[in-house]
Amino acid sequence: MSSCIWTHSYISFFWEFWNLEALMQERKNKTSDSQKKAVKKYLSKFVDVKIRVTAEDREQIQYHAIMMGESMASFIKRAISETMDRDRPK
Repeated sequence: MSSCIWTHSYISFFWEFWNLEALMQERKNKTSDSQKKAVKKYLSKFVDVKIRVTAEDREQIQYHAIMMGESMASFIKRAISETMDRDRPK
């Protein structure tokens, strides 16, 4: 008798868990579609610029950016901007 109750509880638990997973997946898909659209719209304003650096250079750049309170991307953009300003003829 007790194994029958245990089996029923076990099945009930997994049924509720499965329903919860399905609900979460449904919500994730709805959010995911709108999130993908927003990200795509945001990224359409930019282009990627890739550079190759050694692992050691990357660590130094990352360390410097952290010490300046910036992300690596922000630091690199600032460094480029400042160099371009400095290189402009006066």
